[in-house]
Amino acid sequence: MRSTDSIHRRLTILQGRAVAGASVRSRVALRSQSGLTLIELLIAIAIIGAMGAAAVGATFQLLNASRQSTDGQLAITQVRSVEHWITRDTLTSQAISPNLVNPSGFPLVLAWQSIDGTSNSVTYTMVDSPSSSLKLLQRDAVNGGATATTIVGEYIDASLTSCTYSGTVLTVTVAATAREYTATRTFEAKPRSDAPPT
Repeated sequence: MRSTDSIHRRLTILQGRAVAGASVRSRVALRSQSGLTLIELLIAIAIIGAMGAAAVGATFQLLNASRQSTDGQLAITQVRSVEHWITRDTLTSQAISPNLVNPSGFPLVLAWQSIDGTSNSVTYTMVDSPSSSLKLLQRDAVNGGATATTIVGEYIDASLTSCTYSGTVLTVTVAATAREYTATRTFEAKPRSDAPPT
């Protein structure tokens, strides 16, 4: 019986060890499935925060570059519009009269007579803008008896805009400012060849 008791005891010990080993394995398995530790969670939050900050910074730079580009295009478009209208009317004109009292030369009066004898004139005047301290360049045309008013340029910086007439060439410097961007252009226009010098 001793041998049976001893076998039985050994069996019980082995079973106890097996159960103890299983519980150790189950505890290890539970520990690996329990989730993130506090340090791992803090590292993950720091990484996500850094990525978020980089994304916000890149978005801000993109929006700022887009705004600057839009402002630049707006100012350039206004300067080109003024150049187009003044050059067009100067090519038609027979008499060019900038304001000699005002250092800017504005209002600028261009006049001509059509083939049918109709008197025409265009007056370019800088007027106050309702929304800013910059000016509007207004074109008042009188064709026979009909009048028409057109705004040919907005955001005009009056301190940088001027015109002079030498008797053969009208020289105009125009500047338009959109927020921080200023576009400036100096151009020359000649009246038609049969225009008398003034």
